[in-house]
Amino acid sequence: MKRTVLILMWVMICATPWAQATHRDSVLVQARYLKSIYKTDEAIDHYKDAYRYNPKYISALSTVAYCYEQKKDYRHALEWYEKYLQVAKPGSKGYDFATKSIEYLKGELFMDTAAR
Repeated sequence: MKRTVLILMWVMICATPWAQATHRDSVLVQARYLKSIYKTDEAIDHYKDAYRYNPKYISALSTVAYCYEQKKDYRHALEWYEKYLQVAKPGSKGYDFATKSIEYLKGELFMDTAAR
C-alpha cells in the first residue's frame, strides 16, 4: 500500500511539470502557425500566453511587437518593443533590431500625428 502511494505521489510530482511544459510548447507552436497564416490577432494572444508560461522566452515580446507592427498598430508595437528592451541583452541582434524598430515606429507615429 505504501509503495502504491509513493508511486502515485512520484507520478503526480513528475507529471505536473511535464504537462505544463507540453502545454507551453504547444501554445508556442500554435502561435507560430497562426502568425504564418496571417491570423495575427490570434498569434499575438498565443505569444503572450507563451511568455506568461515561460518568462525566459523573451523573444515572444519582440514577436508580439512585430505582429502589432504588421497590423500598423504602432502604439502597441512600440509598447511591446520597449518591454523587450527592458529584459533583452544590450548589443544583441534582437536588442539592436528592437531599437531600430522603435526609431521607425516613433517616426511613423510622429507622421501620423502631424497629418491630423
